[in-house]
Amino acid sequence: MGIAEELLALAGRLAMPARDEPEQASFRRAVSTAYYALFHLLVQDAAQAWAGSGSARFALERRFEHRIMKAVSVSIVHGSWKGWAVPAIPVPAELRSVATTFVYL
Repeated sequence: MGIAEELLALAGRLAMPARDEPEQASFRRAVSTAYYALFHLLVQDAAQAWAGSGSARFALERRFEHRIMKAVSVSIVHGSWKGWAVPAIPVPAELRSVATTFVYL
């Protein structure tokens, strides 16, 4: 099980706090953990799709930035993402859904 899957499982457990645990803190931690699960899943998928060496892939994973990923996600949500294609390609509904979730979390 990778880090993204572990974080998502943890987020699920945090979202259902025991009676003696603080609800608000558990819910906030669950949302934060779900965000990190999605972040790591996107980074992992991007790095695996790249054909570089293992050490180069690790270095690539370390270059992803939360701020930039959020900015790209906001652009995708608003349909203004142009990518590298000219003319701009339509944004698939699945990608818009992932971007919306990323921004929301």
